Amino acid sequence: MKILVLGSGGFIGRVVVSVLLHNHDVYQGDRISDCSNNSIEVDLLDQDSVVSVLKSIQPEIIINCAGTVENSEKALLMNPIITMNILQAAAVIELSLKKLIISGSAGEYGIVKKSGPVDEDTPLMGNSFYARSKVLESSVALALSKSFNIPVIVARIFNPIGVGMHPRFLLPNLIKQVEEVKGGTRKEIELSRLDAQRDYVNIIDIAEAIKILVENDCPHSVYNIGTGSPVSNEQLLSGILRHQGLDVKDLTIIETASKPEPNYAINADVSRMKADFGWNAKHSIDNTIVEVAEELLSERGLV
Repeated sequence: MKILVLGSGGFIGRVVVSVLLHNHDVYQGDRISDCSNNSIEVDLLDQDSVVSVLKSIQPEIIINCAGTVENSEKALLMNPIITMNILQAAAVIELSLKKLIISGSAGEYGIVKKSGPVDEDTPLMGNSFYARSKVLESSVALALSKSFNIPVIVARIFNPIGVGMHPRFLLPNLIKQVEEVKGGTRKEIELSRLDAQRDYVNIIDIAEAIKILVENDCPHSVYNIGTGSPVSNEQLLSGILRHQGLDVKDLTIIETASKPEPNYAINADVSRMKADFGWNAKHSIDNTIVEVAEELLSERGLV
């Protein structure tokens, strides 16, 4: 199939491209072309630019991995507009799309009423700038899907981790702090709460799940992508320490938050992905920690 991956240079997009290239004709759309074959420059905030690219490529499937993860008004101004531009451009040129897959977020669920895995029918209560941007993006996309007769699938991704993730996120930040303690340039580890939990899913598992959504009929319009198992900050830190050959007794830990977190959507109910496609996340948290740590050590010339 002819597939256009938008945001192809980003953390999720680049892995989606690499997974799909083996079996499909994949075009890569991003703000800057990397000058490789099938790499195209597109401004997703400019509908004329989107129209031009869609006319040129005539994709059968579009996967939107573009947008900002900043928790600011910028997210509200960008994320919904990008997806609306894609849908409207496809409608304007009467593009015959088999499917538009957009990257949703666990943040859309926000604070939930009950503990345990969160399924796709849970009300969307996300109230941060970023969460609201994704709620608006997915809601508008699903509504326009009916108006424009374009099948839309929301891949509601929980907490993506893996090689290539930005160093500002928790896992690489903790790895860096532990390295500095081990090297004698730091005396303590700082994090919000040891008991805070998230459902961390390896970027390769995410890309494989999106590949499944591309290649199969989808009985539902929204799918959670996660492991189904929450991991605490304490577990993350313990995994990093094992990799570095340190013991928690060697550390001074500073928790910056005095109160436990609210009851956010901590882990995904992935029974829909399992029932419809037989999909399960395969990469363990321990192996992912090692992969990210080895990448960071390599970048710093320490391995």
